[in-house]
Amino acid sequence: MEYLIAFAVEQYPGEIDRARLKDVLAFRLYGRASYWKSESERVLREGKVNTYTSGQGPIATDTRSGKGNTKAVDLQSNKPGPDPDMERHCVLAASVDKHGHEWRKKLDNVAASIDSLTPKMPLPKTWKQWKPTPARNWTHAATIKPERFIKLLEYSLKMAKQDNSRNSL
Repeated sequence: MEYLIAFAVEQYPGEIDRARLKDVLAFRLYGRASYWKSESERVLREGKVNTYTSGQGPIATDTRSGKGNTKAVDLQSNKPGPDPDMERHCVLAASVDKHGHEWRKKLDNVAASIDSLTPKMPLPKTWKQWKPTPARNWTHAATIKPERFIKLLEYSLKMAKQDNSRNSL
């Protein structure tokens, strides 16, 4: 802590209230230390890592791959917002894959194959509110806004690919 105070005095010459600076630093450092302690306990509790010690301190091992010194926390679970619907992405990707690499030229066929799925694949909620014409089904959406349709399918292909690579570990 004294090192940090000396550094602050060097960087900001002039009148610094050392006692106040020491109190602020102690409070902030304690807050960060308690945060990281609780975060590491949470990760261990969820069973996402194994730890063991070496001469250099604890080492995290990814339990999915068995490799040491890897990022052990699953980033997807730490992102804000709802988790992606991976089942939906995989179904859409499978429908696109049936049409090969040139699927962008066959949007009507891709949309028809998605419309014919059982059970029905619902449209994204915002597509039913498009102005001036809301989308009624996948074929209609591909006709009125093909760029949005392509963007959604590209995203689903990307997410399905990530899901496949994560499951193959």
